Amino acid sequence: MPRRAELPNLQPARMDVTHYRGDSLAIKVRFQSQGVPVDVSEWTFAAYIKDSVAGALITEFVPLTQEVYGADPVNGIIRLWLPFEAARLLPATAVWDLEATQWNKGVPLRVQTVLRGYVYTPADVTYPISPGV
Repeated sequence: MPRRAELPNLQPARMDVTHYRGDSLAIKVRFQSQGVPVDVSEWTFAAYIKDSVAGALITEFVPLTQEVYGADPVNGIIRLWLPFEAARLLPATAVWDLEATQWNKGVPLRVQTVLRGYVYTPADVTYPISPGV
């Protein structure tokens, strides 16, 4: 049975992403506490991709929490979606992170970065695209 849990005070997990420029990307993210799924149905998420930690925003992942997209937030599963139009903007190397906000009756209780890493983006061989084109 999924449990409602607060975000633990942990350093964000590292997850580097290697992805062809211009291709769509979906990432499944699972939230668990001691091996038990965590109900994240009352959480919101933001995931930005920047040229450096304090640098310019390049694009962002679209957090998907609806079951129609393969997400199951009650059982701790969300998906991060990067449409091909956004992936066309990616440089060879960038950084990203995922922040979760836990809510209670419309009031934010806590915000925490839960994932972070680099985005490595080689050019697609079939349809090579320059960043920003």
